[in-house]
Amino acid sequence: MLIQPRGLRSLPVLATLLSGIALVGCNSDSSSSSDDDAGPGTSPPELPEDVIRPLVFVHGGAGSAAQYMSQAMRFSANGYPEDYIYAFEYPGVAPHNPAELDAFIDNVLAETGEDQVYLIAHSMGTFVGYEGPLSAAIPSYLMVPEYAAKVAKYVGLDGRTAETCPGDVPCLGIFDADDGRSLGDNNAYLEDQEHVETATSARSFALQFGFLTGEEPTYTRIVEQDGPVSISGRAVIFPDNTGTGGATVEIWPVDPDTGMRSAQTPVETYSIGADGQWGPAELSPDQHYEMTLIRDGHSDLHFYLQAFPR
Repeated sequence: MLIQPRGLRSLPVLATLLSGIALVGCNSDSSSSSDDDAGPGTSPPELPEDVIRPLVFVHGGAGSAAQYMSQAMRFSANGYPEDYIYAFEYPGVAPHNPAELDAFIDNVLAETGEDQVYLIAHSMGTFVGYEGPLSAAIPSYLMVPEYAAKVAKYVGLDGRTAETCPGDVPCLGIFDADDGRSLGDNNAYLEDQEHVETATSARSFALQFGFLTGEEPTYTRIVEQDGPVSISGRAVIFPDNTGTGGATVEIWPVDPDTGMRSAQTPVETYSIGADGQWGPAELSPDQHYEMTLIRDGHSDLHFYLQAFPR
């Protein structure tokens, strides 16, 4: 069971940003020369409008939109519109019919008024859109011509391989080792990183951003915003990503040195409905918080997350 603050958007409900069991954080393993000059209140650079399309992330097995939390904040810090970053969530232990992903992308296009998306998938997410077993004999989402026409570019993160880009959609493959795997002819290998880092790290972000926009990112670390941060999210059952109805979520300020609560009452309390959603909560980017999930008949669950820089 997870408590997931949310910043990415999903349809029909907003998607999740952080996972209670995954430290998908800043991971500053790479930095640009501009990073040292960036601080709270730094204005994002402007991107050419013609390189901006809705970005749809498909998480990996037993995961959620949380796996793209750090990258969403990096895209935002580099001028990418926050309301153009989406995530397709699904029960994290099974493949899905291509029509489910297509319906999600249709909703994204209708909401944004655009005609194509950028599609990014990690691990088992690169198999989502395959109907039936994870078999090479089953056509993928991008191998259906009318579906592929809705995708401008595709990034596969340490997942399914192919000799050519699926559906002839321009593609980039990012892998954690140069061990013979490839996705078409455009590939990068992060030899000193692990499987999940191919989705979360600063180096992977720089590769994705450059491929999708044709621009080098100004910042590869997460740039802190100035002033309060507004977050919201879902309390979900792991790994199905279904809501934890009937629960209560409390948000407590804590001492970052000890983890002890620094107030007598929570700053926010939410009663959780069937969809699991809670928020929004206005928090300080300089403060650490505990999030507690309370359910009758179950032990309370306590989540201690990184501070929220954006």
